[in-house]
Amino acid sequence: MSNLIYKNRQYLNSDALENVVAYALRTDKDDLDNPMQRIIWGGQGIITRTPQTAIDGFNAVKKIYQRNEGNLLHHIIITFRTRHNHKPITNYEGIQIMSNVGFQLLEEGFQNMYFVHNEYDSIHVHFIINSINFMTGKRIADKKYLTHGILSNLYQMTPNLQWDFRIVYKKNNKIDNLYE
Repeated sequence: MSNLIYKNRQYLNSDALENVVAYALRTDKDDLDNPMQRIIWGGQGIITRTPQTAIDGFNAVKKIYQRNEGNLLHHIIITFRTRHNHKPITNYEGIQIMSNVGFQLLEEGFQNMYFVHNEYDSIHVHFIINSINFMTGKRIADKKYLTHGILSNLYQMTPNLQWDFRIVYKKNNKIDNLYE
């Protein structure tokens, strides 16, 4: 069953974004200026020449609004598992789906990045969202509203997938809460 896992932790340190992006790319933080990465990635509201230019775009919004403290990002993992009688989604389909989800968030004023992992015949995506709205300078106030909106969009875009409508909020790799 496909699901959405919200990494329920505070990303407070100044290099939190670099750490999460390096983790999602499976690379070292020192390699974020390299345009050639092993993991397929993209995003909306950012320059995607290199991972570092994307990070710089997130940080520019924080600097403009002087919002460099508090939670700096939201990290969501989305797994795509098809029903037994359907073929698995491809990397390309994963990119298309995440681009559409990203554009919907961009319309609401939130920059985002996605990193597509294809492992063990299953695709999952690390989805990183800037916590600061580039149009208003306000923070994402309600993670439940954010996650339910994303899940609703995913459900509409992927009719061949069976979605678990519980959203898993994980803190330090332990399930914190389940919400339906």
